[in-house]
Amino acid sequence: MDDFETWVLARPSAASTARAYHKDLRHLHAVHGGALDPRKLTKHFSRGVSVARRNREACAYQAWQAYCASRGVETPPLEYQVKNPPKRVPKTLEPEDFEALLAAARGMGRRGDPARLMLLAGLRRSEARSVKVRDVVRRSGQRLLRVVGKGDKERHVPVAGDLEGLLDELCEGQDPRAPLLRRENGAAWGASTLNSLMLEVGRLAGVSDLHPHRLRHGFANYLRRLGVDVRVIQDVLGHSSLETTQRYLQVTPHDVQQVLGAMSRDAARRNSEAP
Repeated sequence: MDDFETWVLARPSAASTARAYHKDLRHLHAVHGGALDPRKLTKHFSRGVSVARRNREACAYQAWQAYCASRGVETPPLEYQVKNPPKRVPKTLEPEDFEALLAAARGMGRRGDPARLMLLAGLRRSEARSVKVRDVVRRSGQRLLRVVGKGDKERHVPVAGDLEGLLDELCEGQDPRAPLLRRENGAAWGASTLNSLMLEVGRLAGVSDLHPHRLRHGFANYLRRLGVDVRVIQDVLGHSSLETTQRYLQVTPHDVQQVLGAMSRDAARRNSEAP
């Protein structure tokens, strides 16, 4: 099993994917009496297991099959077709929510830095935890934040405005090798602690059910409101597919009001010009 996890990590996969596969396989191995029998897995899937869990465990088994094949070992196929669940429209942030969250995070001092960074740079939770002081770089006169995302893909987030001020605060007097985000006691932020922190920031700002990835959605819509082209937003977020970026950029009630206002102003202009 440990060798399997190492094998997955050596592929273009996120570390969290490798850990999830490893965890799911160990669970299946234990549940089925120390064996990975696809017939037992199919029976296991028929016992009211959710579609999301079935998909996850089936993907883990398929990765196990690929690993075994790379070692010249044949494994029986799994008689289960991974089914993509219906795509849910992700919750984004209204402009007033975006501003309220920034204000709430600023009011928390250093504890609010993770929320500010994720709002202003569109980072995933894992990226916010791993980015370092030395990742604030300068190229061709432009200051950039170097981010290594899923599948070890590197991208650069332009630094300006509020983000520039925040990075100045985070980098001042720090070792280049130090994490960009540190807790008040100097320790690194844990994943579950960040989740709890976001809920706290959300409560202060009046935004319910706030989680780290929702800040990334808010950043994408913030760029769109500034008039940034969707393909540029895709590049800044590090999305492989434009479709993923477009799902982030959902139409909000604020956008509808803007359309209605523009149509009303255009009608008033034409009426005023009519003979």
